[in-house]
Amino acid sequence: MQVALAAVTKDLNEVAGRINDADLPKTGKELAEIVQRADTIVAKPTPRPRSLLQELGGLITDVTEPVESGITTDHILYRHLSAYAGVASAFAWVADPQPLSAVQRAKETVKEDVDKLRAKEGMHEEFADAVDAFLDALSTYVQKNHPEPLVWEDDEE
Repeated sequence: MQVALAAVTKDLNEVAGRINDADLPKTGKELAEIVQRADTIVAKPTPRPRSLLQELGGLITDVTEPVESGITTDHILYRHLSAYAGVASAFAWVADPQPLSAVQRAKETVKEDVDKLRAKEGMHEEFADAVDAFLDALSTYVQKNHPEPLVWEDDEE
């Protein structure tokens, strides 16, 4: 998975790095950690221990918390952080009984943010395009490689 998402992760994080806000590069690093952790989970033999989900959940929370920090929705930073949070939440597919649906829900969640960023043009529009490209790549990866849910230890009981 890391290989499949390498280019879109790099693109998204490069655009975020050009946006003048300290939180975005930090969030980009956290997203790269989520991709790496999810890759580790997917590589584990079946059934996977549910304990693997705790760390992934913590990483996702690290990305989603800044959105809840009191930044108003009319601030452009809110839209960037909210889009990143939506991308991070797409990785809930590893625990979802319908993996592809989880990624599609994340894409629907970020739609408003992406649309508002596109309306700003320039690097904001590039960021919106990178978010879409990332979620499209993740969707393709999940559809191709994991059409069925991952199997976890307590799923077999």
